Amino acid sequence: SYRRRPPEPLPDFVSSDHYAIPRDVGQSQLVALLSQEEDEMDGACSCGIPHQVSHLPQGWEVHRVHRKEDASNFGKLFFYNTRTEETLWKLPGCVSAVLTEEGRRTLDDLGLWTTKRSESDK
Repeated sequence: SYRRRPPEPLPDFVSSDHYAIPRDVGQSQLVALLSQEEDEMDGACSCGIPHQVSHLPQGWEVHRVHRKEDASNFGKLFFYNTRTEETLWKLPGCVSAVLTEEGRRTLDDLGLWTTKRSESDK
């Protein structure tokens, strides 16, 4: 019977009272994995827009539809509010009102305004 067998000897690398080599637990494994994931993505969202570009005022972010399943909107920009979880196709007025000229140029470079902006948008 298995109850009568003596236990197997411990592996050579194990100290007297441990069955595994202790690891550094000073940093959360989740934090380490998340930072590794961000490094692998070169600081860009899965839609390809860099994080420093995607963050907008008042909790809004700009993203690009990147799933081919949504073929009719593929490549189109949309806006997501991380606080309210609201999603819009157009730049929210509250963001537009406080957007810097550099922010406007960045959104323009992403293709937000494919036609000439009206005077009210400037």
